[in-house]
Amino acid sequence: MAPTKPATLAYAKLVEAGLIEHIGQDQKEGPLPEATKNGTRELSVSQKKKLVEQLKSLVKRVQQAGDSDVLDIPGYKGSHEEAKELLRDVLKVAQDENIDNAATAMKSKFVTVYNFKLG
Repeated sequence: MAPTKPATLAYAKLVEAGLIEHIGQDQKEGPLPEATKNGTRELSVSQKKKLVEQLKSLVKRVQQAGDSDVLDIPGYKGSHEEAKELLRDVLKVAQDENIDNAATAMKSKFVTVYNFKLG
C-alpha cells in the first residue's frame, strides 16, 4: 500500500467537515474517492490550492480569536470534540506546508480546549 500523504488526509477531513467543496473529475461536486479518503492519492493542483487557502483561513481565524473564549468556524459540520481533533490535525499540516503563523496557532488554547461556534 502506498504511504499516506498528510496533506491529502487533511483535504479529505476538511471536505468531510464541510469546509472545502470537492470537485470530481467530471467538474461537479461529488464524493471523495477512496484513495483521497485514505490519503494515498496526491492532490491535484486545484485541490492543493483549496487546501492551502483553507489552512491559511483557519490559521487566521485562530489568530483573530486571540483571547476570545470561542473560535467561530462557519460551515463546519461536526461535534466540538471532532472540531478540536480536526483543528489539531490540519494545523499540523499547515505547519508542514510552512503557512505563516501555523506554529503559533498550534499552541492556541483552541487545539486543547474546545469552545467552538460551529455551523
